[in-house]
Amino acid sequence: MNKFYMAVMGFGLGAEASMVLTVPGRKSGKPRSTPITVFSVDGKRYVLGGFPGADWVLNARAAGVAKLSRGRRSEETFMVELSADVRSHRS
Repeated sequence: MNKFYMAVMGFGLGAEASMVLTVPGRKSGKPRSTPITVFSVDGKRYVLGGFPGADWVLNARAAGVAKLSRGRRSEETFMVELSADVRSHRS
């Protein structure tokens, strides 16, 4: 299903918060892409790692940088993991 969602978002379709996240693989260095949902809170963007140990989370943690894409738009961004105490204060 991920490939389907990435194709849909490649055409700029789907929910506005849906994007494709591309990060370098932590071992291979090759670009790895996955569909994600971006949440905006107080003008800042957040993503949630839904499954513990998900490869994209481990890759993003190792790289610290990523590309967010939707349709023809793409941008480079930094990825910063929030500590547990900061995450609990956001809710």
